Amino acid sequence: MERSEIRILVVDPAEEVRGSLVDFLGQAGFKAEMAKSGFEARHKAAQHHYHLLLIDYALPDESGLEVMDQLSAAKACPPVILMTGQPSVEMATAGMQRGVRNYLIKPIGKDELVNAVETVLANDGLLINADHQFLRELGWRLKLARQRANLTMRQLGSRINISQAQISQIEAGLSAPSLTTLFRLSQALRVRLSELLKGF
Repeated sequence: MERSEIRILVVDPAEEVRGSLVDFLGQAGFKAEMAKSGFEARHKAAQHHYHLLLIDYALPDESGLEVMDQLSAAKACPPVILMTGQPSVEMATAGMQRGVRNYLIKPIGKDELVNAVETVLANDGLLINADHQFLRELGWRLKLARQRANLTMRQLGSRINISQAQISQIEAGLSAPSLTTLFRLSQALRVRLSELLKGF
């Protein structure tokens, strides 16, 4: 999914804070909207689909966790990142029980915010970064070449002296092969390295 298609609702009672967070997210390419209260957040979540909810724990009308409970009951709760200026073990525990995905302690910097958002979205499969996309595509190409060569992962691994588990990780796009390993794989599969890397 493109960043510009990802909708994030920022809920914070302080106009300056929610404005700067929406600006940070907009600069990172996301579509961010804002709400100043639990009531407004619930109203917007009923009207629109959001991929992520960035909500302050201390809202003027209720806690961020109470908003989360009500949205969950209405089956309208996206993944949640909870923000707070006063972290506590009790709050973290209550949030964890409800499935809060991450916590941000105020004041929140742009890099910290964007990293937290990208991590949650990537874990949900909504956002794929370029490195991850490259590894998945390379792994798929290697798997295809291995199948065309009529080799099992074990046979290929023994030809280039790496384990079957390593071959599996590379083909799944979960592990990056070294340049030496990639060269040896291409030789064993009788595929040119330039073919494997074509288009990258």
